[in-house]
Amino acid sequence: MIESEPRKESDFKQQEKRLTKKYTQAQSQLGKLCKQEFACAEDAFNPAKLLESQLPFHQLANIEVIEYGQHRGRGRPRKDSQPTLISHIQAEIVPK
Repeated sequence: MIESEPRKESDFKQQEKRLTKKYTQAQSQLGKLCKQEFACAEDAFNPAKLLESQLPFHQLANIEVIEYGQHRGRGRPRKDSQPTLISHIQAEIVPK
């Protein structure tokens, strides 16, 4: 099989274009995942691992679970009310 130099360059550009498209799709999926609220850290890790398994050319790095308390309902919380623990996930996408 004989390939010319312009053909190789064209193939390389097409591959770069596909990888860029996959990267933007992965960023979009990760953005949606980061906006979700979870009840605990394990509930947040499971969807992150599932997302990572679905990415053929990228992987998640620096995965962190951020937990904080948040009062539900409108207005000022009562003195005796306890905040609900909420977890969010933070991560980066890097190529494999």
